[in-house]
Amino acid sequence: MKINDFGEKIGGAKKDIWKERNFLISDLDSLSDREAFEFCVKDQIWKKPDYREMCNDNPKLVVFCIKKLRDALPAKVKPTPDEGKNKNNRKLFVEFVSIVRDVAMNLKSEEDLKNVFYEIFVRNGYYRQSWTGKVYKNPNIKNKFTTVVYKVSQYPEDFRKELSRIGFPDSLSQKNPLIVKEQKGKFFICKSSKYYYKIVCKSSFETREEAELYIENMNKKGSSIFKFQRPVLKGIERRGPAKRKFEVSTDEFLEIFGFRGGEFGNYATDSERQMHINYCFDAFVDLAYILNVAPNFISLKRKGEGSLGIAFGARGSGNASAHYESCRRVINITKIRGAGSLSHEWLHALDDFIGSICENEVSYPYASFNINNSNKLSPELLKVFKDLIYSLKYKNESGNIKQSDFLIESRKLDEGRKKDYFSTIQEMFARAFEAYAQDSLREKGFISQYLVHGVNNKYYFSNKPYPEREERKEFNKKFKALFIELKNYLDIPDFEIPEVYNNRAVHSTIMDTSKEIISGKQLSLF
Repeated sequence: MKINDFGEKIGGAKKDIWKERNFLISDLDSLSDREAFEFCVKDQIWKKPDYREMCNDNPKLVVFCIKKLRDALPAKVKPTPDEGKNKNNRKLFVEFVSIVRDVAMNLKSEEDLKNVFYEIFVRNGYYRQSWTGKVYKNPNIKNKFTTVVYKVSQYPEDFRKELSRIGFPDSLSQKNPLIVKEQKGKFFICKSSKYYYKIVCKSSFETREEAELYIENMNKKGSSIFKFQRPVLKGIERRGPAKRKFEVSTDEFLEIFGFRGGEFGNYATDSERQMHINYCFDAFVDLAYILNVAPNFISLKRKGEGSLGIAFGARGSGNASAHYESCRRVINITKIRGAGSLSHEWLHALDDFIGSICENEVSYPYASFNINNSNKLSPELLKVFKDLIYSLKYKNESGNIKQSDFLIESRKLDEGRKKDYFSTIQEMFARAFEAYAQDSLREKGFISQYLVHGVNNKYYFSNKPYPEREERKEFNKKFKALFIELKNYLDIPDFEIPEVYNNRAVHSTIMDTSKEIISGKQLSLF
């Protein structure tokens, strides 16, 4: 029997939209406020050009000015608490970025640069003999952008000097975004954050030339950025609170957990789809068991907003083994290397779920990062939640507040990265939960590798992405307290083994799935 996508259509997968065209104003009509914040962005409205290839057919100065114009535009619309205002601002954003895109991509000669200010601002009614009211009604037009437009039109030679100094377009291939900053006569190697410069090399240099030479040598060696990869499984093993001797139907999956829908990658065979449904079913039963919650809580249904969606190899991106899409509230497990990541992505969904209870803004949905309205939680739940989040980063030693070992090691993993990732609180929260899930299973003598796997620092050489020793034990206690209070606050029933285990007949081809091991080769075809 053919196994198809099930439940409600999740929508918004990369296989469905904006593959061959730019984002249009009309696309806004089909998106919620949260979805629009994710998809109504500069990179969708104006796909990033291949500047190096463009230099083959156009003057370098023209291509560099196109890049400068695009870079000066905001990446997305800054949200406000007013959803109506957000919709209008997004419409203006799409309209304005489209105008700039069309003007910029039609530049062919250095002579064309002189008309950029006219083509963008004058022709479209933003400037008459001075700025018109139209420009002030569009919050997306920033001084940074207007300054770049003016310089392109009036002083392009400034950009010619810059492109020569940095070696454009060869500079585009530099992997290490490091710069040299002077401080009190010493020179330091830093990386740029949004608001400040972070020193990434503890040693200082006597001259700028020495520091720049150091960066050059680092670039020649290539990137040393830590890349997380779980140890490869030859098969998936599970010993859980109940033995499944049947193949799970998609209807049973929806009924027991309450997910709103699920989808599969286009190239997944029926046998692969069935295996992932089986594995995921077992993993979520195991998760409900260790949290002592009714299985239908796992889908995190929100009042008036529906529950989570689940996808298997349908919404993958790059090398990620799994990811959670906040805008669509869907967990995606990509290929078999996603095995072991389910607990991590579910915790992101829970973090988002708590944030939605507190009515967090769409730009900061995760409660671990920010809580808008703490009065939406009970005092007891708020206390244990904040206590856990704080302890992930800081510890009290004899009255002195210090960084946790977990934070120190997480920051080491971010060395050389343009943006922090492993040391962000939402990622630390999710990795600490993985440790809690695995330790909780081990206490019962269980193993659930599709749910959680590889949560031991011995697999990552000298790197330590997971908490250890006493800190890990302390985090586990705080996670347990969190789920006790969350259950009390939301009135969640205790765990009970789903009746389907007793009511379904044994499938003749599966003998004992309490310890089901399928070869990795069978599972690597998504």
